[in-house]
Amino acid sequence: VRHEAVGSRPDAAVPAQPTACQETRFMKGVHMRAAGDGALTLALHGDVGWDITPAGVTAALKGAGKQPITVSLHSYGGDALAGVAIHNMLARHEGRKTVVIEGVAASAASLIAMAGDRIVMPENAFLMIHEAWGGAMGDAEQMRGTADLLDSISAAYRSTYAKRSGMDEDEVAALMRAETWFTAAEAVAKGLATEEAEPAEIVASVNPDA
Repeated sequence: VRHEAVGSRPDAAVPAQPTACQETRFMKGVHMRAAGDGALTLALHGDVGWDITPAGVTAALKGAGKQPITVSLHSYGGDALAGVAIHNMLARHEGRKTVVIEGVAASAASLIAMAGDRIVMPENAFLMIHEAWGGAMGDAEQMRGTADLLDSISAAYRSTYAKRSGMDEDEVAALMRAETWFTAAEAVAKGLATEEAEPAEIVASVNPDA
């Protein structure tokens, strides 16, 4: 009896190998996952400015080139100006961007979401926008300066929401003053998301070529 190793003949059947995935962690809340087929998923999970930082996102995008990326986003927000920086970094990425709001994108995280060419929300996810807020210590002039800064940050957010959604700035301003929470359907209706999907269908729906 002769024994031959599988694959020793040109016509021998070779068992299929599992597709490997590689994941790189850049910060506590910033991970880039490369699937075996080359698809990239950037996970941004945690507090903006602490777990999710501009430096971490810069490092994660450095090796992405012009490839399409899916951004898996789950955050209650955080540092407003870090949110501006991360939004702009993602917006400049030359590949197609699909943002998936996994559970919530609130405050600064909602601005980050606006960088997506597609913004996909499962039907049970939420998005929240509000005016900038913060605290300060000092004399009256310092307090007035802080109030002016908060007004400027709110104006920057308002402009970004308006451009992305198609709403006029007055309508956006009213929604921000009210600290508005949107369901997926409500966000789509206002232009703050592009599509609603059932949670189980998200994997299929984030195909960057769709």
